[in-house]
Amino acid sequence: MGGRILEVSPGFLDRMGVKAESLVGALAAEFLHPEDAQELARLAQRPYAKMALRWRLPDGQWAWLEAVGKVFEPTRGRQRVLVTVRDLSEHKRMEAELRQSEETLRSVLDTVTEAVFITDRSQSYLWCNQAFSRLTGYSRSEAAGLPITILVPPDQLPKVQEVARKQLQGDLGPASYDLEIVTKDGRRLPIEVSVNLLRRPGDSYWFVGSFRDVSERRRWEARLLHLADHDHLTGLFNRRRFYEELDRELSRVRRYGGRAALLWVDLDGFKEINDRFGHHVGDEVLRHVAAVLKLEVRRSDIIGRLGGDEFGVVLVEAGEEDAQAVARRILERLQDLALPGGVHLRLSASIGIALLHQMSADAKDAMVYADRAMYVAKAQGAGVVTLHRPPVGQGTPISVPHKIRGWEVRLRRALQSGRLRLFCQPILNLRDNQVRRYELLLRLQEDGHIIPPSLFLWAAEELSLIREIDCWVVERTVGLLRQLLDAGRELSLHVDLHVNMSGRTISDPALRRGLREMLQRARIQPGRLVFEITEAASLSDVHEVRAFMEEMRDLGCRFALDDFGSGHSSLYRLRFLPFDYLKIDGAFIRGLLSDRVDRMMVRGFAMAAAALGLKSIAEQVEDERILDVLRELGVDYAQGYCIGRPRPVEQEWPDISALQPSPGEGR
Repeated sequence: MGGRILEVSPGFLDRMGVKAESLVGALAAEFLHPEDAQELARLAQRPYAKMALRWRLPDGQWAWLEAVGKVFEPTRGRQRVLVTVRDLSEHKRMEAELRQSEETLRSVLDTVTEAVFITDRSQSYLWCNQAFSRLTGYSRSEAAGLPITILVPPDQLPKVQEVARKQLQGDLGPASYDLEIVTKDGRRLPIEVSVNLLRRPGDSYWFVGSFRDVSERRRWEARLLHLADHDHLTGLFNRRRFYEELDRELSRVRRYGGRAALLWVDLDGFKEINDRFGHHVGDEVLRHVAAVLKLEVRRSDIIGRLGGDEFGVVLVEAGEEDAQAVARRILERLQDLALPGGVHLRLSASIGIALLHQMSADAKDAMVYADRAMYVAKAQGAGVVTLHRPPVGQGTPISVPHKIRGWEVRLRRALQSGRLRLFCQPILNLRDNQVRRYELLLRLQEDGHIIPPSLFLWAAEELSLIREIDCWVVERTVGLLRQLLDAGRELSLHVDLHVNMSGRTISDPALRRGLREMLQRARIQPGRLVFEITEAASLSDVHEVRAFMEEMRDLGCRFALDDFGSGHSSLYRLRFLPFDYLKIDGAFIRGLLSDRVDRMMVRGFAMAAAALGLKSIAEQVEDERILDVLRELGVDYAQGYCIGRPRPVEQEWPDISALQPSPGEGR
């Protein structure tokens, strides 16, 4: 075939924008793209042929045409072909745009961090992105055609099949769920997968999905679950979890019989260790005590950190002799402690014992009995073990040793003669580096010596004098704050409010009435007086605590949750009770310069506080370098020795004459 054009239809001429004389008689190959001209002969080789060709327009552009050739019988030895054409320009343009879109989509999907995949009805992979290959170890070519059972282990497969079944039945739309897959190198990888059904023409369908690695999330979930039940510093059960385990053991003893003993261990002189050597040594001491307790009890026994320097131990199937023997061994092991840096300490503790099988009390009362026995031991000197003896008759009080009676005389004299003193410690605003807040701290002054509260508040609680002391502190604080505000000092004062386990302090009508009248008389501006609560009563009293807090807030007071994160502070309380400030325990603060976990925890605490509308305060900040870290982590305030040590309020504000101690108080 010579390929010479014999006739041209008007429609073709209009579409090509040419006249008939420019085409008739010319060779068709002159107007075709060089790559397509070679294919022209195919139209004459078969009775019927179809192909796509590019035709040159007068402006030099190429138009895509679909050419269909029909061969006629030769006439006078010459073969003729009728060619009908259809303009494919729009179709080709759309094809190009579709290819570009597909390439763009693939490029986008290759940039996302989540793995994206498509599987067919046989549950084999059709396509995946680069993230899929990175997470699973299978390249695209390896993954293509791979059945999902290569990645999904048998114990996980039913979950995948159940989701697919529900989606095929129309009972489930797009679904997300947790899954574990096996990578090419045999590792089990926890993922969160999202998948949807995509129906195609006929009975065909695809599953289109994505997944992401949740290994880090799983680790943090495990860490937070552990933190919810364990003390951050020692790794022991925290107070809440210990209480739950004690309650279970009491239930076991009541139901099935047997024996059990509760030991309450309180270190002697721990405050002095912190003051002399610093909190980092104090932390080492607490970790050492935890290790000693673990060594001296069985795996079936229960150990918890109940507070700052207090520990609890439940000895399963143990009687009085067993409990006494364990307590003595604990005291022996505590006697010599070698710390890094050549520091040697001789530790002692006061231990109270309550025999659970000899009482009908619940867990709360059992802890009270062991706590009382511990206080009796402490009053007799360091390193003493005392057993709680059940009262002979209902209401018969536990005998109080002479030394506790001695504390009663001293504390009542201190209240009457003004020997209780208030010290203050500055709280730095990390946003503007200004100090407009102070925490007030209680001290006892005798014979020129300053006695910290850890040495006498236990006796005040045992003797039911704590409410009088609370009232004295609040009255002095309100008076001080009123004078400071009248003198033009725009300050806020934080004051510790001691709340015992049963919540009796805050539920005392006389105390609440006295506080209310005192605050109404003082007319304190809202937010200037902040009560700090470490033990916001037990969870059974949380409604009473909330009622008290709301009543005080109506009078302008605010509340801070102290020692948050130490293990005995409850996330439930933070959510349920109307706190305004969250004080992050120093155990998380001291390691911020070197401990990545502490940094992440503090950031999480600060974010949680902000989300709840609270301000965060970091405690025990002893290194100035930590201040910049706290700012980076989003903490609002800082308090600690590097900002200012506690000192008497009359030294901080010497121009307020009423703050000067009276002659009877001494210097």
